[in-house]
Amino acid sequence: MKYEVINKNNALTYVSDEDIRQAFDSKEPFKREIVRAMGLTNNEDYLPYLYQALYDESFIIRLDAAQSIFMINAEKGLSELKKRNEAIDDSELETEPSEKANLLARIMRIEKGVEGIKEYILSDDGYDIVKYCCITYYGCGYRYHEEDVELLWFVMDCFLNKEKKWMKDLSYQEYREFIYFGLESIWLAGRESDILNKVSEELNQKIYHMITRVMNQKPTTDMKELIAEISKYMKEPYAMKILALLKHHVSGDAKREYKKSLKKWNITEEEL
Repeated sequence: MKYEVINKNNALTYVSDEDIRQAFDSKEPFKREIVRAMGLTNNEDYLPYLYQALYDESFIIRLDAAQSIFMINAEKGLSELKKRNEAIDDSELETEPSEKANLLARIMRIEKGVEGIKEYILSDDGYDIVKYCCITYYGCGYRYHEEDVELLWFVMDCFLNKEKKWMKDLSYQEYREFIYFGLESIWLAGRESDILNKVSEELNQKIYHMITRVMNQKPTTDMKELIAEISKYMKEPYAMKILALLKHHVSGDAKREYKKSLKKWNITEEEL
């Protein structure tokens, strides 16, 4: 089997099961694409190799190893994630990006679940940088459930409301990046599974209203592109509403994805 992953240059590449086996035999440090591909296999036999990669010299390899452990079997890998976290001084939380913040976000998701993440985000205690990382574990290969989509909506809604001081204190760029990441995570939920077509009517309505609010904040072309792609995976009535929001407001890559979504739903722009 082949897995679509990104390499050290953030370029898409493909890794096969044979590539992973050869990487074991080579005795060389794992390349980024190998570490990420292991996370997509759901093969628990790879966990010991990923535990070792948590201590790699490369920061990005360590982050990817933590993510791959989280995706293969988060509960089984919890003790190793906590061990790595304890080896990092708290002062590292003052740097960006922070390995410890990413680890703590994953550990919290495993131990306290969705409700624990919500409580932490709205708490006046804890580290702001950890709160910012609280949905960074969503990505390609993650096995989404309705509670994950509901969490993504909840966090996005909080950000759009700027409910907490730490949200208000973010720079304009940080705020926009978080909104983009939230949209990307919802898009991945649709691309990776049929979960967006299965969630409740209430949650579909919440996602639509959240996207309406994003559209009212002068979203970037990249954001509009994600919104167009999200519409492909929503239930049809909500997909139509989202496409209507985009009508006459897209250009470039966003317009290309908008047209693809129209084609997917077998509808013309005039019919919206």
